Amino acid sequence: MGLEVVGVCFGRRGCDDACYNRSLETHMFYLALENNICHNYVTEKFWNSLRSLTVPVVFSRSIFEGMDVPSNAFIALEDFKSVNEFVAHLKALQNDTERYLK
Repeated sequence: MGLEVVGVCFGRRGCDDACYNRSLETHMFYLALENNICHNYVTEKFWNSLRSLTVPVVFSRSIFEGMDVPSNAFIALEDFKSVNEFVAHLKALQNDTERYLK
């Protein structure tokens, strides 16, 4: 499974909003991860990916408790026992459009 990393910290210049949105639209998943987990704080990365119909990947489901965000609108890393299990899940979704769209 390929991973595209964008940003100055990774040796790649970032891009403007239009470039960012085009990039989101060409991917099935987006790692919408923050360096902290705060209850009821949802990063703009999460909302941007949903707007582009890209499934966001977050650290924890608990962040969304009490919010009107369907539990199947994102993938939480805490749902998996290992990185291998997580990657296998993403690959399975890539190959099953019906499951991905749910």
